[in-house]
This record gives sequence, C-alpha cells and structure tokens, in this order.
Amino acid sequence: MDTLGYGDDPIVEGIWRATIGLTGGTGNMAIGTCGALAGAAAAISYSFSYSKEVLEEDIMKMLSVNGAVAEVGNQLMEKYGHTTCQEIQFHHWGKSYRFTNPEALMEFARLSGNQKATPECQAVTGDVSRWAVEKIVHYNRHFLK
Repeated sequence: MDTLGYGDDPIVEGIWRATIGLTGGTGNMAIGTCGALAGAAAAISYSFSYSKEVLEEDIMKMLSVNGAVAEVGNQLMEKYGHTTCQEIQFHHWGKSYRFTNPEALMEFARLSGNQKATPECQAVTGDVSRWAVEKIVHYNRHFLK
C-alpha cells in the first residue's frame, strides 16, 4: 500500500494488523492459501471501496472484485504451480514445512540465513505484491493517491 500512497493511512495500518495471521499459509500452518495472495486479495478488495450494502445489492460488483483477485491467483499458479503455501514450498524445495512444528520451523528458518525470509518467499511475495498493484492500477486508478 506504500506504493499506492497509503503508507501513513491508519485504516491501512489496521488492515495490516488484521491480516498478520494470513502469513505462512494462514496461521503458519502452511496448508492454506499463500499469505502473499491472501494479502493481495485484501488490498485489491479494499481498493474497490464497496460497502457490504452495495455488494449485497449488486452481485456483479462482487464478481468484479473476485475476478481481479483471481487474475493474481492465476499468475501465481502460472509461475509457481499453485496458490497454497505448502505446494509453493514443494515447487521450491521438493518438500513442505509445517511451521507449527518447532523443528520444521527452525529448519525452514535456517534456509533464510540472516534474512527476514527465504529468498524464494521474498520472490513470491514481491511478485504477488507487484501483480496486486498492477490490478489496482488497472481496475481502480482512482484509488491512487
């Protein structure tokens, strides 16, 4: 959201706090949707600015939001083979790590060395973030500050 001019927005900060649990395939279980894709879905959805009432009245608007998110999901599948954390891990390392298992988490952490995340996870996150921004710019240019 920094790229779009919302770095200091308190609402965006609240969204950030609300989505922390989506990391690592949701709750660090590694079996859910890639956290980068879940975050992209939140950012894209937010950019449409539809209220609950508007979406309840016009299902086509909800489908337009879902369509933009699905485009990013399709790009993720095309490049990394899947949309779930565990399958993306298989793509990179031939195995997956259950982050809720302390030994597995430590083994995975060793892959990243002294970095905050593995280079592979950084690449996935960077790609998905870029694709999300591209969708926001394409569908909701008015959202840019």
